[in-house]
Amino acid sequence: MKDIDTKNQIQPNTKERILDSAERLFATRGFRGTSVKRIADDAHVNQAAINYHFGSKMELIRVTIDRRLEPINRERMERLEFVRQDAEQRHTGVQAKEVLRAFIEPTFFGQQTSQERKYLTALLGRALWESDKATKRMLAEHFIKSFVVFFDLMKQALPWLPENVLRWRLHFTGGVITHCMGVCSSGMTSIEALIPNDDLEATVNLLVDFVTTGVCGPYSPDSGDMQEPELGIHAVAH
Repeated sequence: MKDIDTKNQIQPNTKERILDSAERLFATRGFRGTSVKRIADDAHVNQAAINYHFGSKMELIRVTIDRRLEPINRERMERLEFVRQDAEQRHTGVQAKEVLRAFIEPTFFGQQTSQERKYLTALLGRALWESDKATKRMLAEHFIKSFVVFFDLMKQALPWLPENVLRWRLHFTGGVITHCMGVCSSGMTSIEALIPNDDLEATVNLLVDFVTTGVCGPYSPDSGDMQEPELGIHAVAH
């Protein structure tokens, strides 16, 4: 019985150490540029330990990403549901700014440290632009539920805006959020980053104001026909 207890105490530490190394290496070297052997060496474990805990490199990638994104996604869902219920109770209608705030803020004000946010930003970038279709699909599946709720609330808030235009505006919003994550996690001073305030709360408030203005801005039907963007990966990942 004592041996079993000891094993149960050691395994979580080993698993977390592997995940910490995988996260750092995937963020800095990319998914393809990081071998299982390199992760094992960095975590001071043998490759058999990685196979035991994760079974494959793809599963290790999935758990590494999910570890950071699941808490963010869970908070997003809770806050979006609060916005919906609050609007129903007040009979005021859904407000676009509150929907955007509920979707954006969890990314910046979660439990992760600034270093973890930096790795998260890099992991998202790698998954979006450098990984194979399986990794991109995994990322999209992880966020699709919250994005569907988000998009539905935005349609309620902006019923006059054509859906394809709304999709494009949210597509642009995803890029702005990613850029802001990179700035806020880079360790640059406000002068180096060319932003007026290095306080995170003030920066996110500016971000919410900025995207609200862009998403809710006037639309002219004379702008011409627009094809809907391929939102599946880019938008749902942010």
